[in-house]
Formats: sequence, structure tokens, C-alpha cells
Amino acid sequence: MKRILPLALAAAVCPAVRAQAAEQRIVPVRFISTDGVHIAADYLRPRGGKPVLVMLHGLGAGRREWDPLVAELRKLGYGALQFDARGHGESGGPSYKTFQRPEDWEAIGRDIAAALAFLKSRGFPPERSGLAGASIGANLMLRSAAKEPRIPFVILLSPGMDYQGVRMKADFKRFDRPALLAGAADDAYALRTCRELAPAARHEASRFARAASGHGAQMFSGELNRPFVKELLRWLSERAAAPAAPAKPRPKKP
Repeated sequence: MKRILPLALAAAVCPAVRAQAAEQRIVPVRFISTDGVHIAADYLRPRGGKPVLVMLHGLGAGRREWDPLVAELRKLGYGALQFDARGHGESGGPSYKTFQRPEDWEAIGRDIAAALAFLKSRGFPPERSGLAGASIGANLMLRSAAKEPRIPFVILLSPGMDYQGVRMKADFKRFDRPALLAGAADDAYALRTCRELAPAARHEASRFARAASGHGAQMFSGELNRPFVKELLRWLSERAAAPAAPAKPRPKKP
């Protein structure tokens, strides 16, 4: 026999169910960078005090390349803000194909700042927002995180020592919070960059993770990459479960 809830109980339960469903819904949003560029994004509100992961794609790509990871984050209650950088996808500004100088790419730092401002307006300050970037997006996210001490961690997929003139070594040496570096076995340049940077990590919770194949967000695809995805999610869970440990001091030069 089908059980029917009393009307009073049903009235109490239904709003809670509707609220939870609304929190799990991915919604398209827009915000404006400090120089007036309109940025298109998709936003997933977190549940249960989990952090929000802000995600930046690689050159010529767009925010939807993060969809496989967002699907995993959604299952675990994490928030997500994936956006099209200026000149890409549905965002404004001149096409990325016109970018000629490192400064053109570094202007995307304003889009990252606008993404963080959007989250703050929704009640999620930088302390509750990790940054993740793919390819040149990794270099740019690291640069923004190095300048913003309240960002608790970064995820750097297929970073490069120098992408389009955006160099990352100095920023990585300055960054003193947990960082996950990730490269694939078939991506020689990114893998070499990860191997060179990993020993310079300043925080004991930093990690170097290897995927089977792919560049940037491509490392979320394919059965052979499942162990990598699980490792990334496990590392992210550790960041959400405990306060950051103190940074590892750099060894003194003799």
C-alpha cells in the first residue's frame, strides 16, 4: 500500500526537498570584469559547507570542457564556477586569436578576479574558493592565487613553464598553499614542467599526480584516467575536511 504523508508533514518536507534541488542546479550566470568585459559562466552552488572550485579552460577551449569534473563535484556536494575567459566562448572581448602579447593573456586575471567577486556576492569569499586551471589556464590561475593569499589551494592541470609568454616558475615559488600539479604520460612538456616544479612546492599537502593520457581537462576522460580522477577528488576532499597545515619552510642555503 502506498504511504501518504500527512498534509502538515508534506508541507514541511517539500520546501526542504525543493531547496536542496535548487542548490544542486547548474545555472548560467554572467558577471563583468573590472575593464567592462562581460563574462559567461555556469554556477553550481555547494552543499554542506563545501568549497567552490573556480575553473579556467585552456587556449581556444571553453568552460564546458570542465563538465566531466563538474559532474563528479556535484555528486560530492562541491560548488563549481566554470567560465569562458574573455575572447572565448560566450564571453565578450576581442577573439583570443588576436592575442599577440603576454599582457593580452594576463588580462584574463581580471576575469578571475570578477569570478571571485561574483562568488563573494553569493556568500562565498576567497577563503572558500579554490582555483583550477588547464593548460595556459593553469598558469593564469596560479598567478592570481599567488597574488591573493586567501585562496586556500590550486589545481594545475598540464601547466607549462611558458605558455604564450605567461611564465609560472616565479609564481609557483611564491605560492605557499597546497597545490596539485597534474600531467599525463603522453604530454611531455606539461609532465616535464610538473616534475621540475614539484620539488619547489612550499606546502606539505602539495602533490604531483599523473594521468594516463590527455592535456588539461582531457585528463578527465577515458577509463584509463579514472585512477587520476579519483586521486584528484580525494585530494580535494582532504582540502575541504581539514584546515590548511602550515607551509613547509624553504631550506636555508649553506
